[in-house]
Amino acid sequence: MEKNSFNQKKFFLIGICIFIILMGIFTFTDLKIAMWIYNPNSIFGRVFEIIGTLPLPIVGVFACVALIISSECKFCLKTIISWIFGVILLGYNLLVGTICIVYQVKESLIPMVLFMLIWLIVSILLCLRIVRNGKREELNRAAIVGVVGCAVAVFGVSYIKSFVSRERFYRLADPLKDFTYWFEIQSVKIQDASFPSGHSAQAAVSFFLMFVPTFAKKFDTLIYKRIAIVFASVFTLCVMISRMVLGMHFATDVLFGATMTIITYFVMWHITGWYHKKI
Repeated sequence: MEKNSFNQKKFFLIGICIFIILMGIFTFTDLKIAMWIYNPNSIFGRVFEIIGTLPLPIVGVFACVALIISSECKFCLKTIISWIFGVILLGYNLLVGTICIVYQVKESLIPMVLFMLIWLIVSILLCLRIVRNGKREELNRAAIVGVVGCAVAVFGVSYIKSFVSRERFYRLADPLKDFTYWFEIQSVKIQDASFPSGHSAQAAVSFFLMFVPTFAKKFDTLIYKRIAIVFASVFTLCVMISRMVLGMHFATDVLFGATMTIITYFVMWHITGWYHKKI
């Protein structure tokens, strides 16, 4: 266990170093990359623009249901707060998950509503089964990590955008003149700002797949873990690239957005692990 924890911290530190290096490189190549990759008619860009936000409602609904069901069955302040918080976020994820797709594809209202309702029922059944199998604590830990990760992917991104207010590439009348760096605080607030990328942050929510083996024993295999990390990495990367292709974001936008979610997952996983050991 200690060796595994050490390896996780080592990989985390290596990841942070890579992030810092890439942010440094992209900071001074953002505009060049954007001008080279920009293609507003890209089918690839359009496809991943549509499906890029799907991990958020899928993980969000499951995590909220898991938080409610895995809460201790006793009438106390902690349980009440968990239920209230879970129900509010559950409703939010169901609503946002439907709206995000309908906004992209106008004819998708009924299919998306049905999909979210079916997934809600499936999530309830899965969580009840997991609890019956004696994995209440493990499910609760993963639920907290998932809920916080989803919250950061939405509200954390929105908060940063509110004061950075970087203009999107496709809106720049004169890119060479109007381009601004990600760290510049703008005096004029932009409602739909570029930095950081919300799509990338929400796509990285798919890394929740890495926590599934902790509460579902049959997935605790090396093959599953490899498939999960490869799928989440490739999916997130495709969404990141698609946002740059469409001119919606710069390289630093998508890198920062995805990293926000991943770091949140890592930090929350260790915080919840420490908390469960203390109680």
